Amino acid sequence: MSLFDECFSTYSTLTEKPKKWKSFWENELNALKEIPFEIKRGEEGELKNINAKYININFQSYNKYNIYSKLIIPKKVDLKNSKSSVIVLFPDYFKNINFYEDLLKEEFAYFIIRLRGHENYIDLRKPVSDSDQSVIKSYGFFSENLLHIKNYYMKNLYLDAYRALEVIRLQKEIDTSKIAIWGTGIGAAMAVFVSSFMKRTSALFLENPSFSHLAVTQNISKSDYAREINKYLKVNNSARISIKSNLSILDAMYFADDLDIPVCMGIDLRNKETAPHGGFALFHRLPSEKDMHIITENLSSDSVKESEPLLIDAAKEFFIKNLK
Repeated sequence: MSLFDECFSTYSTLTEKPKKWKSFWENELNALKEIPFEIKRGEEGELKNINAKYININFQSYNKYNIYSKLIIPKKVDLKNSKSSVIVLFPDYFKNINFYEDLLKEEFAYFIIRLRGHENYIDLRKPVSDSDQSVIKSYGFFSENLLHIKNYYMKNLYLDAYRALEVIRLQKEIDTSKIAIWGTGIGAAMAVFVSSFMKRTSALFLENPSFSHLAVTQNISKSDYAREINKYLKVNNSARISIKSNLSILDAMYFADDLDIPVCMGIDLRNKETAPHGGFALFHRLPSEKDMHIITENLSSDSVKESEPLLIDAAKEFFIKNLK
């Protein structure tokens, strides 16, 4: 069976939500609401090479953690007479943050979130030899607090996503009726979470989504988060049942049930890190209007970078349709 057939036939085996799933998330969101926003609009400037301006925005999230973000607005948006639609970018774990300049030409603003814990390391990821231990190869955040879900990293990322949407809706430059999210990998799970609980987004573009259908993907994914979890499980096998129970509460699959907005998914089957099975299972489960763009393993080159123009074209068409 080809990888495509194997992935396409992956449906969610998850039925009822874990016990106390609803009360857990209600309690966590209520705890977040007790944290003041402490929004600080800092440095502002121009990005002359792309004809846009930027505003650095910092805010508090769960446990009063300071989240860094950047709002990028095309100069041709007339903010005196109108407000801008915006694409919120949730990046993948342990990856550089990218945004696609072509969408600025459509007068879409970007709100780019830097994941917690990534403040000091964003430029440190690069190929290293086994003898070079000076460069960080992994953050290890996903191997911490696996037995204490209230303090777990992925749970905090979900709440950060919720707080980010609250913050962008308060910015005077933004049309709050036209907010979309582009989430990549872990960021795609964050996008599904916040859109399910907040109901304030217009559309989602999910690129190579991860942290989905963990019962299947946790054992086959080669992503950084999965490697960190599996490394912990290897030396803490006795806690495996408790850990899997905790992770099930965080599975993006359960958040998909309540989505009622258009979703477009882009999956590159040549991506060796993210197990695409989870994306397909998530896609099948989505009850809303949905579309999928697939980069197959049969392309002439194995370079994942070649998939970017194809996914960007799909994203551009999708955002124009849902934000204009």
